[in-house]
Parts: sequence; structure tokens; C-alpha cells
Amino acid sequence: MGLKYGNRIVHMDGCRFESEAEARRWRELRLREAAGEISELKRQQRFWLYASTPTEPAKLRFYYLADFTYREKGNPKLVVEEKKGRATGDPKNPVGRLYRMKIAILLANYPDIDFREV
Repeated sequence: MGLKYGNRIVHMDGCRFESEAEARRWRELRLREAAGEISELKRQQRFWLYASTPTEPAKLRFYYLADFTYREKGNPKLVVEEKKGRATGDPKNPVGRLYRMKIAILLANYPDIDFREV
């Protein structure tokens, strides 16, 4: 059993994935890379995030760990992709609200990325 939301941990290509869905997506992206549609495919890339408080600018520092990043033909931006399940995607769920806040800060800190949820 996985650490999050009852997912089953999967090992593939020498990597550990938090869910079967994430492992399937990795396999799909590897096929796209082999076909030349995308390049520079990576997983678990860390993006440092900075947020301000009313009294101290850039006081908070934490990171967002992207599921996958890659370059797509014809797209000048780095694609940052997140494989999402129901629990973290639900804005009514506290974990979902934290996730949405992190994504908002990610986009404010890195305006030149192409963020996608799949």
C-alpha cells in the first residue's frame, strides 16, 4: 500500500511510483520520448517556491515536487505535469486546498512553465 490515499506503490524502470496511474503515465511519456515527440523527460523535479508575508517579503521558502517535466516539440515552455487523483484534486479536501495553494505559488514563481494536470 502506498503512502498516500491507499494507492499501490509500483516499481518500474528502476523507479518507485506512488500509484499505478503515475507509473502508467511515465510509460506513456517514455513512449512519446522514444517517438521524438518530447525530450528531456524527468521525474520528481524540485521547484523552489517563495512566498511573502505582509511584513516580510519572500519569508516562506518551500518546494513543489513535480511528477514529470519535459520539453514538447513546438512548445518553448518547459511542461510541468502532475498526475492527479481525486483526493488531492478536490478543493473541498484540506490536502486539495494545500495543493491548489502550492500550484498558485508555483505559477507566480515560474510564469514561463506550461503546467498541466492529467
